[in-house]
Amino acid sequence: MTHLVAGIDIGNTTTEIVVSRIGPSSASILWSGRVPTAGAKGSHRSLVAAASLVTRAAAECGRRPDLLAVAPLVSVHTATVMVPPAPLRAVVRERRRSSAGTPAGSGASLGRHRSLASLLANADDPDATQPIVVSLPDPHDFDEAAHHVRRLLAVGWPIVALLSSDDDAVLLHHRIDADLPVVDEVDLVGLREGQLVAVEVMAAHSVARRWGDPVAVAHALGIGSDLLSALAAQLRELADAPASALTLAPEVTAVPELVAVDHGTPWVEVETLGGRHRLSVHDAARLSARDPDLTVRRLWLGSELREVADATVVSMRAIDDGAWLRRGIVEATATVVANLTAEPATNPQDRLARLTSIPTVCLASEAQAATLGVGSTPGVPEGAAVCDIGGGTVDCVHAGRTVIRAGAGELVTRVTAAALGIPRGLAEHVKRRPAVRVEGVHLAHGEDGRRTFLPEPAQPAAAGSLCVASASELLPFSTTLAPEEWRSLRLAIKRSTVGASVSRALRALDTTPQVLVLAGGGAMDDELVRTVSEELLGQGTVVARADVAGRFGPRYAVATGLTELAARHIHGGVSS
Repeated sequence: MTHLVAGIDIGNTTTEIVVSRIGPSSASILWSGRVPTAGAKGSHRSLVAAASLVTRAAAECGRRPDLLAVAPLVSVHTATVMVPPAPLRAVVRERRRSSAGTPAGSGASLGRHRSLASLLANADDPDATQPIVVSLPDPHDFDEAAHHVRRLLAVGWPIVALLSSDDDAVLLHHRIDADLPVVDEVDLVGLREGQLVAVEVMAAHSVARRWGDPVAVAHALGIGSDLLSALAAQLRELADAPASALTLAPEVTAVPELVAVDHGTPWVEVETLGGRHRLSVHDAARLSARDPDLTVRRLWLGSELREVADATVVSMRAIDDGAWLRRGIVEATATVVANLTAEPATNPQDRLARLTSIPTVCLASEAQAATLGVGSTPGVPEGAAVCDIGGGTVDCVHAGRTVIRAGAGELVTRVTAAALGIPRGLAEHVKRRPAVRVEGVHLAHGEDGRRTFLPEPAQPAAAGSLCVASASELLPFSTTLAPEEWRSLRLAIKRSTVGASVSRALRALDTTPQVLVLAGGGAMDDELVRTVSEELLGQGTVVARADVAGRFGPRYAVATGLTELAARHIHGGVSS
């Protein structure tokens, strides 16, 4: 006699069913399907959706299952929030706007600021005692301004650089007959007569930068050695700018090692080997990278105090640093927090039986079922650890123990959206796959540096943009990143989010498995095996991806494991 059994996995984001035919000595999978989980996991809505999927399975198999197998449901509530950056205490002020276009000329200069109008008042009586950085009036006519500058240079004024609030550096440079650095789109508000200005325009194809050296800048602008560390941190953010115009900040103060926490500031209460401490979110992100034993216990995010089972605090700055991107081309100042709270486990057996009128058994935990399901992957060694990657959490199982950590697919999406300044829905698409820069109607530049022809002409909106392919068109998402930079950033995001969560889970298990197998919908991301492997490098763990029953890839692990447990329940030891 054969039995039809259905293993049902009601997850936080997806509900999956596998139907198997169980014979006296064998088992075979007949059907599989999935739907989004309706409502909260374990709610009445989620069970109604699962029952509807059972009805669909029965219709497509031509027979109702004889038995349903489920696991106790642990509802995990996750949330991912963005915390704005802490205000910076600047040592110098960069007067060139971050959105500025193309400067002109090249070289580094230091001089006292003089407005063009003040020089023209004494044009024929040059003061040659010290270099001068000239600012042009706002507004101005570039032909007229260039004429006045040529005249001043001719009579001996020691002009070493020009500053313009307009976008006209190239036009000015072509008309002044001198190779001066010209920086445009400069904020001239508050720039005093006689104030020191350090100006630099990078030469083409050069990395030499005089005003990138904090000691040189401090000496030039009269900054004390006690502020060198803060100055170095600020100059680091300007390291890839094509030009700069630096003045002393109005109020120069050192940046504190830890930011003071008050009632209105988002904070994190963490527990380490040294006890509990309340930190700003940004300090918690910085310290968590150094202290593997740091655990978040409570969060205050400005409106609600949360007791949490776990939280992952991700610094956008650390990701930017790890990717070695050009400074300033992505948003890298905020901090992202993924947190979870867990409800007590509930048994859905009786409720599901009433909704389907089919006998239902609750056989094992989701972790045990997932381990059995992943064990059906061809070639997986016995005793391998399993990591189920979902939208909100990673669940690691090894040697009978389970650890759940916040920070999975949704965290990758939120960090991607924040870094690129794009909507969450678009971030869901771009995080998953390589991109190309569209360089023409038919030509694309890939992440490996190769140029290839597009299978279809690109739409006008994609021209000059970094794009990913959707079902019917190219989706543009950045005009500043090169394809190679996006690849580096994307991998760094995945390592710093999912990779870090998996690493924390394994540390909590206090084990070093020989093999860790990634499963779940999140493991459909083809780059996670690599990025998790990089995070665990040197720990002796080989990372693989599940292929459940040799046919499902990383999905359906829990549902498949439940059908195996159902087979054992019926016949005692039959494996599927």
